[in-house]
Amino acid sequence: PSSQSVSGKRKTGENCAAVLASKIEEMKKEGIEISCVLTDSESDFTKTRKILANKFKDIVFGPCLAHSLDLLAEDIGKLDFISTPISKAKRIVDMVKNHDLL
Repeated sequence: PSSQSVSGKRKTGENCAAVLASKIEEMKKEGIEISCVLTDSESDFTKTRKILANKFKDIVFGPCLAHSLDLLAEDIGKLDFISTPISKAKRIVDMVKNHDLL
């Protein structure tokens, strides 16, 4: 598959979906099997994923996995049984880092 310049185009959900759909169709014609497409988590791409999911029923479209895992880790870190040991561990690390012998 070749690259495609999108300079000069507004980054809307529709424009992004059109570019990605073109690339997906090109790859499928070349016999490349696609099972999942991950995009940026930005709001424009939420619309892009919805448009593409309606067009390509055999492909899963999802947001950026790293961003999703980061958000999940932040939420887990807010739970009392997790946040308390983390804050204690941070105090220990600070104490060791600030110790005169190091």
